[in-house]
Amino acid sequence: MTRPARKPLQDRLADIERRLEVLESVARSSQSAPVHAPVATEAIPAAVPSLAASAAAPPPLPLDAEPRVLDVERLFRWAGGILLVLAAAFLLSVALERGWLTPLVRLTGGLAIGATLMGLGVGLRRRSDGFATTLLTTGAVITYLMLWAGYEAYGLIGSWAAGGGMLLVVAGLFAEVFRSNDVALSVLATLGGFATPFLLVVAGEGLTDTAGVSVPLVSYLGVFVVLTAVVHSVVGWRLLQLFAAGGAVFAGGLVLASSTPTEGVRSGAVAMTVYFVLVALAYWAVPALFRPGIEARRAGRAPSLPLSRAVDDALGVLVRLAGFVLLPILLAVVSSQWGLDPEEAGVVALVLAVTAGLVGAFSEDLDDVVNWLLSAVLLAIGLVLLFDADYHALVLAGEGTAILMANHFAKGHRVNAVAGHVAVGIGSLIAGVRLLSAFGEPGTAVPLVAALVVALLATAGWATGDRMRLAWWSVGYAGTLLLVRHLFGASDVGVGLTTGAWAIVGLGLVVVGRRRFGRATELAGLLSLGAVAVRLLEHLGDLEPLVRVAVFLGIGALLLVGGWYLRPSPEADEVEIPDEEPIGV
Repeated sequence: MTRPARKPLQDRLADIERRLEVLESVARSSQSAPVHAPVATEAIPAAVPSLAASAAAPPPLPLDAEPRVLDVERLFRWAGGILLVLAAAFLLSVALERGWLTPLVRLTGGLAIGATLMGLGVGLRRRSDGFATTLLTTGAVITYLMLWAGYEAYGLIGSWAAGGGMLLVVAGLFAEVFRSNDVALSVLATLGGFATPFLLVVAGEGLTDTAGVSVPLVSYLGVFVVLTAVVHSVVGWRLLQLFAAGGAVFAGGLVLASSTPTEGVRSGAVAMTVYFVLVALAYWAVPALFRPGIEARRAGRAPSLPLSRAVDDALGVLVRLAGFVLLPILLAVVSSQWGLDPEEAGVVALVLAVTAGLVGAFSEDLDDVVNWLLSAVLLAIGLVLLFDADYHALVLAGEGTAILMANHFAKGHRVNAVAGHVAVGIGSLIAGVRLLSAFGEPGTAVPLVAALVVALLATAGWATGDRMRLAWWSVGYAGTLLLVRHLFGASDVGVGLTTGAWAIVGLGLVVVGRRRFGRATELAGLLSLGAVAVRLLEHLGDLEPLVRVAVFLGIGALLLVGGWYLRPSPEADEVEIPDEEPIGV
């Protein structure tokens, strides 16, 4: 392969001079051109691509256009609004002390100020979203509180008129939300809607009736839950979903805290059950089923303020975990309202587990593993409630093994395998603790459950990867040793039989591992023999002389037999030397 001929030195110097001339012409044209006129890049030859790129690039931003660490404008805006509200409060306090204002003047003046601020906020929306939000929020709060004061403090308007006016403020805020894409206003409207019925109740009266809870109050809360869920499905903001779910749960908790238990009348229990079912459907099931569509609408209605947009973007994980809060709350409410025993509550938990599994299966989100995890958690809760404490280890290990088997054959997500490992681990831990604590006690439940858990550990190890397979089989092997100890008991003969059985198992593993299954099996056998040695030293003085002699004889004979089988074969010592070929052939 011949190398290409290089240009003579004079030609290369001529190319450099031409490029310098191009640079000088570009510099002269940029100096003579107007300040904002773009530099023509087509006059630059292709031989200087870096110059063309630099000429086409936009000019650097001025220093005052860099991102600001502290938003002074927003700070001054909100500080000014807060100071105006405080000034109005101080002026009102002075007027009350000196008798300047009658209740009617206070009410009408406050309503006028609130309405004026809201009107200014709506009018300034096109010029400044920040100022519009500040004025709207301040005006809405003043109007809302003045309507409440007109009923509670002044007694000038009735409860229905005050409540209707407060809900009109809430409706106006929601209308402005659709027009301006303002998350802060949606949160404020949501909290105001949930707070309205409670602010109109004096000293807790009206929260309860003959049915134990106020059915009209719960009905209003249920309707508002549906309305906020519809708004959330349209705008898709995560902040609205979280605040609406929190407000709904808090409002329901207030009703439950003030309710009176009843025996014969069940309408209150029905109302609270339906309400919390609505809360779970509105803020968990519907967003989980239609998450891609809701997220698409959220992208089309991005929050207007940068801070709201940043906070809303950061809440993706929390809204996905909503079921982990709402469904256990629903389970607790149903169990308490209907007085269910643990077995009946377990059935409800299983129904919720199936529901979570169906939501995960039919969700438009193709990677919806969160609801599968939720289903596994509720299934574990249901099984624990259905069975006695003696069988908790078995049901948890069985559930985990079933999840691992299903995930193995379906080639599912790794998160589902994690759920299976957690369930198997908790079940194994419970079984081990039960074996240790019930040592020497009569009964067949503990050893039977432990034996079944060991079998499940073997199955779980088969259905998982190599590393976890070794871990679960090791745990199952340790459980087998504990089970042998439990079965033989704490007597001298039992201690001797346990030690001998451990020696047999350990020696067998060493032989089998050396001959066929490899280093890990051999290491497990050696560890078992080490445990046998520790056990002999520990119980050497506690055993009867004849039992001690029998144990030492038996284990010594086992070790001799094992050594015989582990001796190297004669064929392995013979090294075959290949015949040398004669030189020159």
